[in-house]
Amino acid sequence: MQKSIRLVSGLYLKLSLLTVAVGLVLRVVLLFNEQTTSLAFSFGEWCEVFLLGAVNDFCAATAGFIFLWLFMLSVSRTKYKKPWGYILLALLVAAFCYVAFFNTIFDEYGSVAPRIALYVLGYWAGSFALRLFLPGFRSHWTTVWFALFIVVYVGAIIFNGISEYFFWSEFGVRYNFIAVDYLVYTNEVVGNIMESYPVIPMTLGIVVVTLLVTWYFFRSELVQTECLKGWRWKAVIGPAYVAALFAAIGLLNFNTRFQDSDNVYVNELQANGLYKFYDAFVKNTLDYEQFYLTRPEAEAEAFVHGVYQSTGDNLHAVRAEGEEIRRNIVLITMESMSASYMERFGNTERITPVLDSLYKLGLAFDRVYATGNRTVRGLEAVTLSLPPCPGQSIIKRPNNAGMHSTGALLRDKGYNVTYFYGGNSYFDNMET
Repeated sequence: MQKSIRLVSGLYLKLSLLTVAVGLVLRVVLLFNEQTTSLAFSFGEWCEVFLLGAVNDFCAATAGFIFLWLFMLSVSRTKYKKPWGYILLALLVAAFCYVAFFNTIFDEYGSVAPRIALYVLGYWAGSFALRLFLPGFRSHWTTVWFALFIVVYVGAIIFNGISEYFFWSEFGVRYNFIAVDYLVYTNEVVGNIMESYPVIPMTLGIVVVTLLVTWYFFRSELVQTECLKGWRWKAVIGPAYVAALFAAIGLLNFNTRFQDSDNVYVNELQANGLYKFYDAFVKNTLDYEQFYLTRPEAEAEAFVHGVYQSTGDNLHAVRAEGEEIRRNIVLITMESMSASYMERFGNTERITPVLDSLYKLGLAFDRVYATGNRTVRGLEAVTLSLPPCPGQSIIKRPNNAGMHSTGALLRDKGYNVTYFYGGNSYFDNMET
């Protein structure tokens, strides 16, 4: 048991110290980055940057260790014994069939999520069947996956350090909601990165450094997978790690209260980038004052009133001549339908003949423009008449019901308002 505990605790300490070391190097490099324009830090702020920064990195490494910890917990002889082995195999096969033949949450999410889930569950069920019926295959499988986990951890630490450097070079901050968007809109971002940076040489460099670091620091642990079997070490390490995990998460959250300096670089350098990414993902917001150009409030109000001849409450009465005409109204919003596809706006392929005919017969507004290049931004503009707000669209934010929308206005006028959507309701929060 002692050998097992030494193996697990040694891995945890080495990976944590590697994270702290990479974080230290990154902070020093970012201090000399061209985006870092103010280093007027007090002595206390320098301590926050490096000491609290190291604590934040150590806590983030503790939280990230959970995936390797769960893998090590799964290494066991018991799960292959009757009846547990057959029960586990049946559950994995059932999960694979469920994803393959039924509508699941992965289908609601869309994109490649169902395919990824299918491949993962298929591999998991197939490999477990091999290990269950071919006992000689088990130790090799465990050794290979244990080594891959460590390589992935080391590579992720190094890759994240390099990614944070380039993100800082672009925006002058740690990961924020822009980075979350980067992850969501992968196709566009990857294409832009491929055009802007020498990706292949950088990737080869990361792979080489990862393999060298893994071999130099972890080669003794790679061949000790037999120590992971048994339950006694898990009974000792399990509660200890869970306690450390909750302490790390609590400390990461607590330390954000020290990121309140007027110098934004003190706050950003002190923070851990991965925790900032998690925080941005959860909150779905972007600091408007930090990332958008603004005018003094009084000047902005005067400008708005001058454009719209509005009053102090930003209301401008529009009166129609004649009696109100009550028509049946159908608003059709089409995904990815650009005006450039229509003959009226210069297209010569005649691919929208019906729309072109309606344009000639109906009332057209040809000076209305999209406020963004995403579905949620289009719906936000059409239904709420709003410019895009910073961060996530209102459609994807909580407590977004009952707003002053086109539908609400028509409902107040006595219309029966119904919304139809032809896709999966999970997409872009359509159901809400």
